Formats: sequence, C-alpha cells, structure tokens
Amino acid sequence: MMIHKTALSLLFLISIFYSCDDNPDQAPPNILFIALDDLRPELNCFGAGHIVSPNIDQVAEEGIIFRQAYCQVPVCGASRASLLTGIRPNMFRFIDVYPTLCDLAGINIPDHVQGESLVKYYNNPNHKGKPFVYSRFIKGESVKNQEFRYTEWQDSSQSRYAEMLYNHRTDPDENYNISGNNENADIINALREANLKNRIQSGNAV
Repeated sequence: MMIHKTALSLLFLISIFYSCDDNPDQAPPNILFIALDDLRPELNCFGAGHIVSPNIDQVAEEGIIFRQAYCQVPVCGASRASLLTGIRPNMFRFIDVYPTLCDLAGINIPDHVQGESLVKYYNNPNHKGKPFVYSRFIKGESVKNQEFRYTEWQDSSQSRYAEMLYNHRTDPDENYNISGNNENADIINALREANLKNRIQSGNAV
C-alpha cells in the first residue's frame, strides 16, 4: 500500500512539474503518427534496400521509428481499430469505432450505423459486453462467444453445406472441428440462431 501511495505522489508531483510551462503561448508540438498495420514495414528506412522511398525516409530520419510494434490481428480494419481505441480486437467488431468516435466528439450517431459506441465500457469497465461477435470471410459466416466459434457456409438457396465449431478454451489454435459431436448440438443451435439473427439485421439473409 505504501508503494502505491508513493507512486501516486510521484505521478502527482511530475504532473505539476510539467504543467508549469514557462511559455504558455508556445504552440503545441506538431506530431505526425504513421502506422502500417498488415502491410509490413517494406520501406528503405526499415532496411528494405530494394524499396525507393526517399520522402518517407526523410520523415523517418527526422523523427522516431518504432521497430518493435506488433499488429494485434491480421486484418487491416480490425488492427487499425485496435490501434485507435486500445481495445483488443477479439471480442469487439471494428464497426464500433465509428459510433465510438461520434460519441466522443459529441456528434449524433447516424441511424444506419450497425455498430455501437464503446464509451460505456470506458466509463464503466464492469459493463457487460456483447454476448456474441460476428465476422465474415468470403462465404463463411462466423459467430463467437466467450468459449466457442462457429462458422457455416450456405449456398445461394440458403442451404448449409459446411460448418465448423471450435472450443477456444481447450483448442485455441482451432485444430479440432467438433461440429459433428452430438454433445455440442445445443451450443450449435444457439450459435446458428445468433448467426441468422445477425444476418437478418445486416441484410444478408432472405
């Protein structure tokens, strides 16, 4: 407890020190932050000699290069959303970023937006999260809860021709498809229902 109090006191003193600006009229620093998510740092300033990038190399020479920054998830939109919000991308859809920014900026969220603002999670970390998250890759429609991820594929007549179910608690690398196990029938039906509801709401089901 004493360590925590000492740390808080030091932080308080440091904040006071830095708030005492000798020149309050001085312009704030002009910071340009450039992030590459799933594109890799294929630039000359990162050692890729076969790339000719003189302009960005000059910016890098005058600034700071982060050489140990890692992508949160191998999907461009979700990784950018994670970078902007600080939220892990596994249980939140990145479509929530737009309404969140609107909420923080005091702008009305358009009615057509599917996502929801995450400000309530900032204000109350104990706020109950979404029961499911959804994703789509080509024709595969996935739904995930805290334990399972279920994916199904349907043809043009809405007939299911393939499906997968993985238990992320016991099989986080998704090596064993357990959709054919009879004991998982209830969870599969629940995830199918959630998937269908999401597809109807997003206009991807007939």
